[in-house]
Amino acid sequence: MPELVGTRKITNDAGGIVSVEHVLSLTIDELVQSRRIDCLIIECEQGFSQLGQMEDFLTMDLALATNPNLQWEVDGIKEEIYPTLRGLADWARYRSPEITFVGIPNANPSGLLKGIVLSPYEGSRSYTRFSAQDYILAFRDFYYNVSYETIKYAAERLKATRLAITHLSREKYRGAYKWDVTTCQIEALQHFLQVNASIESFSFLDVAPGNKPLEILDRMTHFRKGIHRPISVKSTSHGGLDFVDIEWPDHEPKD
Repeated sequence: MPELVGTRKITNDAGGIVSVEHVLSLTIDELVQSRRIDCLIIECEQGFSQLGQMEDFLTMDLALATNPNLQWEVDGIKEEIYPTLRGLADWARYRSPEITFVGIPNANPSGLLKGIVLSPYEGSRSYTRFSAQDYILAFRDFYYNVSYETIKYAAERLKATRLAITHLSREKYRGAYKWDVTTCQIEALQHFLQVNASIESFSFLDVAPGNKPLEILDRMTHFRKGIHRPISVKSTSHGGLDFVDIEWPDHEPKD
């Protein structure tokens, strides 16, 4: 059963009200069936993870392939892709050095979601070039740009209005949330709301207590928000899915 931790109301630049929620839940089916979420941005980690727990529901709702032997060869992408949810997540997680998210629009006419986005995260191979030793520090440009572009894709490409996002760290399953990651997600949301008024609600979907998105949001409302700096975005589509590479020119990867 999803647990609502709290809610805040913020405004977009058009004066509209956006509901920001913090929800604890390992699964998503009840939130989707109750129309609280129509798009999920989730890290591409399989196994005992949020995505792993949601695999059956998402595969059914999105009408994704279930044949593990099905392979795609996509123009411009050197690796073969297995278009099951598990195969797509594994491909996205191990893709490197490109920073790539996978957009999955819902082609199921009876599906409840508009789609989902498989996002790079701390455990992605593409993140290792940005990480300090032992992943102690969060590389903020990575988390901010990944968050902004996935939110933008969900709102503009998928036409979603009730978004949910998971925390993009590895330690969250033991309750050790990196608040710098949450801060980047909130900053990305605030910047996107300056240029797009379509989002009605935005949920931070966590698996355990420890994250503090609403408290961070409260603190950040007292600071000047700044503006988003556009980055390079290249999208390749195949089989109804989108493979989106992002890159920014001024990053300084760590050795």
